[in-house]
Amino acid sequence: MSNTSFSSTHTLFQRRSLMPHSCSDRIRARYDALAPAERRVADFVLRAPDAVLSLTAREMGSQAETSEATVIRFCQSLGYKGLPEFRTDLMRDIFAAKRKDYQGVNPSDNASELIRKVAYRSIEALQQTLTTVDPEELQRAVVAIRQARATYFFGSGGSAHMAQQMVLKFLRMGQRAVTYTDYFSQIIGASMLGPEDVAVGLSYTGATRDTVEVVTAAKEAGATVIAVTNFPRSPLTEVADIALITGAPPGILGGEAGPARIAQLMVLDAIATALAINWPQAPTDGLTDE
Repeated sequence: MSNTSFSSTHTLFQRRSLMPHSCSDRIRARYDALAPAERRVADFVLRAPDAVLSLTAREMGSQAETSEATVIRFCQSLGYKGLPEFRTDLMRDIFAAKRKDYQGVNPSDNASELIRKVAYRSIEALQQTLTTVDPEELQRAVVAIRQARATYFFGSGGSAHMAQQMVLKFLRMGQRAVTYTDYFSQIIGASMLGPEDVAVGLSYTGATRDTVEVVTAAKEAGATVIAVTNFPRSPLTEVADIALITGAPPGILGGEAGPARIAQLMVLDAIATALAINWPQAPTDGLTDE
């Protein structure tokens, strides 16, 4: 490596090391260097950080009385690639601050403290899932299920119970849906699917072997596979055509904990709601809804 290359790399490393870790600290450190329009975005973020987690760049621009492009430039001025990366960092900032009051359930907690902490974990799971679920992937899932001959839900353990709930909900809506209670029935059923069917794999870790094997069989049979998992890089998402990522925080009970199930249910309920109201009514971005 040349001296020039080493010097450039060292300078970049120093700049990154000196960059404030907290998103809000980063905003304050760069505030005076921001353009006037970008400062309005900064003021809005500092004033209502929780609201930013669920707003688009256009909506943020409107709230800050500026443009969508200014919001993107604001994020880039702080060293982020764009709004998604900025929002992810802001989310960590918000929950790190809130977590000080809710570090975890302790044997010494009274009933009021215990219920508040448990409730907070569920709230955190829902708020994080708002940022981790890709809206375009959600729309693709809705369109695929609406066009399908039938939707098959696959899961193990707690996810199997969720699969049963969704089948009942779909059937009440007049949507053909199927699930199986044991692995052997699942693998046989999955292998008999076709291109007209959709297979939904439910797994908090995305690494449940039985579920991965079953949706793999469904994929090989030609079905469209939708993954609902907490981990974007997992064996389940590798098989899936569409991935819906939840944002449940880690806990003592892992995937069997309430927050994990609540986040999973929110995503599935969004799909059911979309089907019930016939959303989206018109195809967009190359998606077809015939």
